[in-house]
Amino acid sequence: MIHQKIKKTIRPVYYSIHNFLSDLIEIMRRKWKKISRIFFNFPPVDTYSFVILCVKNTAYVALAIRNINSLHYYNPNHKFIIHCDKICYDAFEKQKHRLDYGNRVEAINLFSDDNKPWQLFKIETLITASKNDQILIDADEIWHADPKIDRSKIIFQVLAYKIKSNAEESSLVSKLFGQPDWVEFDHFVTGFLSLPSKFMSEKLADDCRAYTKKVMENGLDFIAEEKRNDLRRIAEEICVNLAVQSNCARDDITALKSADPKGDKNVLQSLYYGCANKIIE
Repeated sequence: MIHQKIKKTIRPVYYSIHNFLSDLIEIMRRKWKKISRIFFNFPPVDTYSFVILCVKNTAYVALAIRNINSLHYYNPNHKFIIHCDKICYDAFEKQKHRLDYGNRVEAINLFSDDNKPWQLFKIETLITASKNDQILIDADEIWHADPKIDRSKIIFQVLAYKIKSNAEESSLVSKLFGQPDWVEFDHFVTGFLSLPSKFMSEKLADDCRAYTKKVMENGLDFIAEEKRNDLRRIAEEICVNLAVQSNCARDDITALKSADPKGDKNVLQSLYYGCANKIIE
């Protein structure tokens, strides 16, 4: 009995000391990272401004912070802007102390219509980022190097496949859009997308919006039922590909990576959180 009382008395003290030391170690780790950069590294030359979308699901806030810290490890001069709805903005405010370089990160409570699918928010985020010469990146990515980005090109994350090799996407462009020639387009992954402002015409912006809305609002009865949600989940990716490749020269389009298998740590690693958790809208 006495032994139990002693344990009960000591336990809160132990946990208080443990938590204090853990916090102290984390603070020292961050301070040392900054000091070591000053004394042992030359300042990076190339810096970019990135935009991340966080809406509807607060899990993306923690993923975005991890994403940002992973790139700031290699270059703390990059700037990030997070486009949020209210729930994600509030979540960010509670978690922003976890940023290694908080002065390089801004969150904006931009979206209020919770009934809209996230795909439409991502299109608006892409258009805004492009017009401001910023780079769109998904929250669920991890950096393994400081990128060198050719700002004279449109750069997607990776070339996944030809649209004509995917039966559902081929049906989509032929039957929903009435453009059978578009099956010759490539399907690029949009987890990373650098689309400089010189390419973002009003027509391209309008096409991105209209195509994505068309897919999200259509019943897709010509697609097998079990495949419809898969198409809706990547609707904005498909439609950005269609809009970009029908408005821009193919020679102006390239990819950040030549391949991107699951777990690949070359420059940028995709975590595929939305895919793994089947987040449709």
